Amino acid sequence: MAESEGIGRGKRWEEATKVQCLILFSLGWTEAEIEQLLGVPPRTQRRFQQVARQRGWTKEGQIVLGKHVPGGKSTGRLRKLESSNHQQVVDGE
Repeated sequence: MAESEGIGRGKRWEEATKVQCLILFSLGWTEAEIEQLLGVPPRTQRRFQQVARQRGWTKEGQIVLGKHVPGGKSTGRLRKLESSNHQQVVDGE
């Protein structure tokens, strides 16, 4: 699936999945069909659409640009390691 764990913000979806969502929506697919294909819940789909519209995207046949589906900004800070993974890191797994 095209998502990754976010820290403190729930799931973070890949930009490609956001673009696919918008394209399918613009082609007339229903939220249920998109969820079945991509695994993106309807509420999340609507959020993708809302952000894209705020950034200038319209449904009517417009190409989806990178500016319409911004990725989350990374602070560059390393993620906190779970205690269950400490030994795997030490062992080099």
